[in-house]
Amino acid sequence: MLESWLDEQTPDDLRKQLFKGEEWKVSFYPTVAPAIRSIAQQLWSAPYRGSLQRMYLQGKVFELLATQLHLIGLEQERRSPKTTIDCVHEA
Repeated sequence: MLESWLDEQTPDDLRKQLFKGEEWKVSFYPTVAPAIRSIAQQLWSAPYRGSLQRMYLQGKVFELLATQLHLIGLEQERRSPKTTIDCVHEA
């Protein structure tokens, strides 16, 4: 169901990066990293009220999203085989 919706809505290159067979489950349900757990705790105990709380929570949601996307990118980097050029740059 999710992949059929993404087939229509997502560019091919992005879909190929995020979803490879059943690996999409790893992207959306990874192990919870300490950074994500910390942000979730900050979301739960927001120190502000009213419009300041809404702005704070929106910022934390963006931080959570950025952290999650960063972790997905690191995992994909770890999985992808290195080319000769990558090895030369690393050296």
